[in-house]
Amino acid sequence: MTENDLPTAEMSDTGRANLQQILDHSDDGANLILQALGQTRMAMCVTDPRQGDNPIIFANPSFYEMTRYDESDVVGNNCRMLQGEGTDPSHIAKMRDLIRNEKTGVVELLNYRKDGTSFWNAVHIGPIYDREGRLVYFYGTQWDVSNVVAARVADQQFRMINRELNHRMKNVFAVIASIVTMSSRGMDSAQDAADIARDRIVALGRAHEATIGMSMDDSGIQLRDMVAEVLSPYHRATASDAHIEGKPIELPRDAITPMGLVLHELATNSAKHGFLGNRAQELTIRWELSRDESGMLDFLWEERFDNPGTVDNVHEGSGTQIIRTVLAAVHASFERKLEENYWRSRIRLPMTNPVQIKPFEI
Repeated sequence: MTENDLPTAEMSDTGRANLQQILDHSDDGANLILQALGQTRMAMCVTDPRQGDNPIIFANPSFYEMTRYDESDVVGNNCRMLQGEGTDPSHIAKMRDLIRNEKTGVVELLNYRKDGTSFWNAVHIGPIYDREGRLVYFYGTQWDVSNVVAARVADQQFRMINRELNHRMKNVFAVIASIVTMSSRGMDSAQDAADIARDRIVALGRAHEATIGMSMDDSGIQLRDMVAEVLSPYHRATASDAHIEGKPIELPRDAITPMGLVLHELATNSAKHGFLGNRAQELTIRWELSRDESGMLDFLWEERFDNPGTVDNVHEGSGTQIIRTVLAAVHASFERKLEENYWRSRIRLPMTNPVQIKPFEI
């Protein structure tokens, strides 16, 4: 093969000379492979494992176009120059393993251009032997698969969101069934039961709507944000004798909808019989994580009544039953106590491990 036979499109004089030098020092077997690689429009490079650090000795124009490096930057350097902060070490290790064991394979990894922009590179690596079976070169072809990776990630996210929506909707329908059943107990008329059930389902919808965009991954929602959302319709919640205390805590995603409904029930009960309805003198909402290994969230809703007789009239009905039911589904407990002038509602919710929803028992 002569110099005139080499592909000339966009290849610099230095690049043509480098390739010709490689071909001149290769036997026929390696020569054919190198000729094919030199003419491909896919980005490619050739390295020499016989030299220290296995440097690049040739790269075609497509390689420079993809990486935006110049020949002076590339020839004589190792391919690791394309790696950066976001390159996964396990992908690098896989490439090293292929080279060390003289194997052919494809590694997909995050690489960086000269200007610092990143791209996903599908690198096909393979050894080139002479007719005596001696390793003389490695070739590497590169394919920018950023769009492919982006589409794959989008598909994975879609599948995750779809699973999450199915999961949450099953829980929502289970809660609705519980609401309808329990709201009818002890009611004098079907209309009363329907009104109560409607209000609770609307509240469930608000909790679901407020959090649906905040929990599509494994993350949760800040408890303080949820409390603020539930209290927002009540003017008295902003009074000086309403206290909300607690450090930032992220609720497990499976506990978001149940907690939203429970907080609504507590607020509704308070509006009818307690502080939010101007029948109690002080409201304290406080939460903290237990200091032991249980990792429990201790949530307290406390209302103070100046008139002890008023406390005795606080109603505990189907709302409390719903609270217990939805909290039991996320392995949480609920306790209500009347202590002197205080009506205290306490929730204990596990936080250390992912919450596994149990079937609702109606």
